[in-house]
Amino acid sequence: MPPKRSDASAKVLQTKQLTKNTVDTLLGRAIKFRPSRYVDEKLDLFKRKFAPINQPSATPDNTTLVGSAASYGHREQVSAMAHEEQVDAYGYERPSKWLFPRDRLEPHWITVRSIGAGLTDLNGKTSALNAVLQCLTYTPLLSNYLTSKWHSANCTVQDYCFVCALEDHVKECMANSGQRIAPRQFVGKLKKMKSGSSKDAHDIWSFFMDQLQHFLLLEKGSQDKRTQETTALYQMYHGYLQDRKECDTCQQGNGGSSSPEYQYRGFLDLSLNINQGNTVERCLSRYLQKTTETSAECKSCKSSSTTTKVSHTMYQPPRVLAIHLDRFDKQGNKNEKSIKFDEALDLTRFITPTQLENDKGDKIPTQYQLCGIISHQGTSSIHGGRFVSYVKSSNGMWYCLDNESVQQVNMKRLLSQQAYMLFYTQQVKMKPRTKPTLAPAPTVLLETAAAEEEQQPQQDDNQNDTTEPIPDNDDDDEDDKAALAKAILEVQSKPKQENSAAIIVKHDDKMDDKRSKLDALIERETAHGKSQLAKDQLLTKATSSSQFFDAVGRWDEADNEEDTGTSMPLEKDRKTLIQQMKTKRKKTDLYDMDYDRGKIKKIKAKQEDKFGKPNLFQIQSDQASEKKNKKFGKKK
Repeated sequence: MPPKRSDASAKVLQTKQLTKNTVDTLLGRAIKFRPSRYVDEKLDLFKRKFAPINQPSATPDNTTLVGSAASYGHREQVSAMAHEEQVDAYGYERPSKWLFPRDRLEPHWITVRSIGAGLTDLNGKTSALNAVLQCLTYTPLLSNYLTSKWHSANCTVQDYCFVCALEDHVKECMANSGQRIAPRQFVGKLKKMKSGSSKDAHDIWSFFMDQLQHFLLLEKGSQDKRTQETTALYQMYHGYLQDRKECDTCQQGNGGSSSPEYQYRGFLDLSLNINQGNTVERCLSRYLQKTTETSAECKSCKSSSTTTKVSHTMYQPPRVLAIHLDRFDKQGNKNEKSIKFDEALDLTRFITPTQLENDKGDKIPTQYQLCGIISHQGTSSIHGGRFVSYVKSSNGMWYCLDNESVQQVNMKRLLSQQAYMLFYTQQVKMKPRTKPTLAPAPTVLLETAAAEEEQQPQQDDNQNDTTEPIPDNDDDDEDDKAALAKAILEVQSKPKQENSAAIIVKHDDKMDDKRSKLDALIERETAHGKSQLAKDQLLTKATSSSQFFDAVGRWDEADNEEDTGTSMPLEKDRKTLIQQMKTKRKKTDLYDMDYDRGKIKKIKAKQEDKFGKPNLFQIQSDQASEKKNKKFGKKK
């Protein structure tokens, strides 16, 4: 039996083994680490301390291992991918990898449900939180992602997870329709807000975006900034704006390039100044397509008095466009200006013209549909009043969610609100569902008897030869058309089988012929039909266990009474049975009727007659009372 090793010796052996693995890596040996979902940070830091002297620039499969991905066997196509493929012609850097698959996000509602539960306003201070939660719950992209539990199935956070808490909230909200729930799991987390106020719905929404992104990156982390923007949340709400800088003199960029200079800014929501227009489109036009002019020395044309124009457009539109209408100033005072908005929004003129088509030549969707609104109602300050949300449920109806109150609203009331935040979803064409290929059903040709007599056999043959297949509206399914036409021709080519014994009554027959055929049908039914058999079965079904089988006479017995003379008269049996079934009526109590009529005195008299008779105990008490009265009388 080998001696037991101490903990210190075990640690020494573990360190030696780890050092040996590191030396083997430095020597260039092919060591493959099994990919793991759980990353050991200490082991990763330890491996970064060693720098290989003769490290090959590329692995045999023409790929390079970068960062921690090399330690865990995740090979990235970095060297094989050219630099111009990662950066497009306009300087936009594409991500090297995606943390969440782009095709897994479903833009349309998966299931149709009724409106969920209302939210309780805790201490009268959580109306802003409730409004944000309701808008997040009824955003189709985010709601489908949360209900599918993509994150919770891969979450490695042992403590509180913001994404998992939001998943549980959406599940509970959808399951308790017509009730109200309290979002207590988010109230305490608002104390961690580094900036903004917990009374402002926009600040709470920004805090939610930061927290959700933080916990999604804990699931699959990355040091690359562009890769971090490929989480499921950023694929929904994140977009990019393009700033195009161009010299007015040489029409070139200020950085010395021969083409205009481009810069890109990411955004999760667009904060619009409501003083720049009366509609949302007007405010967007002022915010995006504005052109600013700055005076600076151009490095291309070496001119000091040049003017640089900067234009702003939307280079990559988000799938969910969040618009913030800035109504509150720094002191919390509210601007109650009315801004018109529509249920549909077209962003074609706000997007960069070169990005209206993707790499495959398909047009990108630029039509957006309204899915949620947050408005402030009450006082003209953020410190008073309350926030109310308007959402579009999966059933297509609009609802006003005012904390615990949930009520349906029409479009006129919806568009008359003073919106504070607007949420638009990108309208993407639904993928056509593959129809199962079914075998063509046989076609039954119905012809009237009159048409058969008028038509001749030759005309029938010609008609069968020239019969065209049923037209199909779907032009793409040519094979289905050919199969259907072939099946129709096969059915038509089969000889018609007629029943020679059938009696056919035609509409143009004479009345005598119709009557004779009808009599023949009645005779056939009487001889071969099953009506009489069914009648006999119903009559014999009642056995001796039946309650009234022996007591009640039948109609057929009354008909045969004269012949047999054994059956009792039917009327006599009926009267006897009715007399037996009659219940004995209770005799009406006249005193109860008098009581119902309000004759109380008569009832009292009746009670005295009935219960006033003396008994043994009463007689003894009366005698005792008489003795006392006599004694008192003598004394007096």
